[in-house]
Formats: sequence, structure tokens, C-alpha cells
Amino acid sequence: AGKSTLLKILSKITPPTSGKIICRGRIASLLEVGTGFHPELSGRENIYMNGSILGMRKSEIDRHFDAIVNFSGVENFLDTPLKRYSSGMQLRLAFAVAAHLEPEILIIDEVLAVGDAEFQKKCLGKMNEISKSGRTVIFVSHDMNAIEQLCNKAVILKKGILAEQGETHKLISHYLHENKHFTFNQLALSENVDMVEFNFQPGEITSGENINFSICLEIKTDVLPAITDFCLLIYSAKGVRITIIDLRPFIKDFVREGNKLLLKGKVENLNLVEGEYSI
Repeated sequence: AGKSTLLKILSKITPPTSGKIICRGRIASLLEVGTGFHPELSGRENIYMNGSILGMRKSEIDRHFDAIVNFSGVENFLDTPLKRYSSGMQLRLAFAVAAHLEPEILIIDEVLAVGDAEFQKKCLGKMNEISKSGRTVIFVSHDMNAIEQLCNKAVILKKGILAEQGETHKLISHYLHENKHFTFNQLALSENVDMVEFNFQPGEITSGENINFSICLEIKTDVLPAITDFCLLIYSAKGVRITIIDLRPFIKDFVREGNKLLLKGKVENLNLVEGEYSI
């Protein structure tokens, strides 16, 4: 799509082949782990060097130094050369520097994928804080939950061209809907069992409705296999599992017709919030 290339042009790392970028304000960018750091220098020295690259004065870096170290969580290794840091530690330090040295524009490219859950939560909280203080955060990610949580405007790029821009939740919904391709022929459940048909009253439903479903399994052996686990999984449009409907109590209700097993049933009072789901 050209996302990272565009961010490098905005950050003045790569010059554009044609056209021009007009930036109003000081930019800090976090595009890759270790960008703007030197492996031979210690963590302490890299904070000062990276701050200088971002256009900060020494007095500014001094003022924020303790907050940077505290946020990054690498205080025990501050005087260790950066080459001894893990990629996660480098990321923590890089994000801490970029976020605390108060640029007017902060550009972040998918780097949150490297950190652990706790650090990702801290990062999202910090970016929220930055954006609410009137500064700009440009955030590129495939994580729809992070984009929805952080961004009030979104852009979709296709082959380097602006495809759409607008409100975040509308664009996420459109993006996910466009990339959905359901093809259902048969699903191998085990070596000897295929699911050849699954009907679940498709289309729009109202929350709290009763939903009818039918399942047809094809058995490849003469001996009926023992089915011990069976359930329906409901996923949100973003691929997050919402709930499980346990069918184990109803395994005995499968009806055999030749080499096929049929089960018909009804889910009563299916309560879901408004949105799109897959089963």
C-alpha cells in the first residue's frame, strides 16, 4: 500500500520522487526498532543523541530524562551499550524518547507489535494523552482495535493512492467488509469427518431473536466416530471471539442418513450488540 514509504517521506528520511511535503511543526518518528540509535552507545547516551536528532535542546532532554527512563523500564541497563538490549528494550527506549520530547507531530508505524501487552497498553495511553493535548499522532497499523481506540480520523491506502478517508469506525467497517470472502464447500473436522453443510439463518437479525441452524456431517468410515466436542463459535467483524454455543449436550440428537449425520437446532434469545459477526 505504500504506508511505510509515505511515513519515511513525511519524516524526511526518503525524498519524494515528485511532489513535495509541507510540514508545520516538529516531527518525531518511530518507524523501525533502533531507528536513530547507535548500538555502541549506552542507553543514556542514545537518549541524548536521539533527542538531538529530533531537534531537542539539551535542557529539554534533561528536563524529561527521568520520565523517559521511568516509562521505558530500562533503568537497570541505562549505562549498557544498546547492542546488548533486546529488540523489545530498544523499542521501549525509542518510544519513550519520541513520546516524551514533545514533538508537535508524532509518526508511529506498527511498532507496538513488538512490545508486551503491558507496554502496548502504556503506549496507547501515552498516545491518547499526546493527541488530547492538541498534538498530532499519525499511527499506521493493521490492528483495528488499536486504530479504533486511538484515532478519530482514518485513511485507507491502496497501491500508494488514497482510497478513502473519514471517520474511523465507518472506515474500519468498510475495510473489513471489503476484505471478507466467504467460500464454504466443506470443512475437514477430523480424518474421518467433514462438515459439508452449515446453515445459520444468514442476513440481518435482531438481538434477542431465536436463530435456527442445521449442520450436515459426512462420515468416511463404516464405523460411526465418537464425537465428544461440538460447538458454535461467534466472532466479531474484527476476528475477536465473542461467545461459544456448546452443542455437546445435543450430540446424541444427530440423525444418521447413510454416510451423513444431520443436526437441526435453535439458539434461543441470541443477544448481540449491533454489528457484524461470523460463525
